[in-house]
Amino acid sequence: MNRRKQLAIILAILMLAPPVNAGGAGAGEIIDEGGGQFRIEVPVTTPVDSTDALRRHETMDGTDIFEESGAGIGYIAVQPDTVPEVVYLDGKRVIIEQPGKIFPLQQGRHFLSLFETRDVYLAFREEMPERFWQKIAPARSQDRFALMSSYEREAVKTGTRWVSVTVDDTVTVNLSRHEVVATYRRNATTAALTFFSVTAVIAAAMVGSVVLITRDGE
Repeated sequence: MNRRKQLAIILAILMLAPPVNAGGAGAGEIIDEGGGQFRIEVPVTTPVDSTDALRRHETMDGTDIFEESGAGIGYIAVQPDTVPEVVYLDGKRVIIEQPGKIFPLQQGRHFLSLFETRDVYLAFREEMPERFWQKIAPARSQDRFALMSSYEREAVKTGTRWVSVTVDDTVTVNLSRHEVVATYRRNATTAALTFFSVTAVIAAAMVGSVVLITRDGE
């Protein structure tokens, strides 16, 4: 086998090999393009006092900052950019017929979204503890291995707001479906361009390899 044929084969192998992203020392990212358990976790050194800091938020009955921390009542005022609008308050479907509609809520952590609970769960399941979801949406455990693309996840995050309600306080929550659509289109376009660019490069490399091998055989 002469040098030209060897070069063509090596070029084809290099272009077909999947890229591998290596995390540097001390990195703490989670590469999770598909969601679920299919992710690459980069080792990170956890400070010794991080567990103690979390425990300080916990009470004797096992609740913490992610769950209702009291029996007091607070309020949220929902401000969508268009009305009427369907939103999901802690997974419950409500209709906003006029901007500024107020809802009373127990003191604690809540979410308001333009998306159903399943989508919110898939987008935020790595960021919120499992016991939070068991309280808000216990049936969602069946989706723990479901997948969500990165551009869908960003759209859901754009259309979801997490709020901490305190006693006798009113929190204004702004939701924009226009921002959700813009985010989805932007990220979907980027993903499509990346896919077609990589495909074009691989195809060009394969064609070039075939041409070199064909010429060598003449």
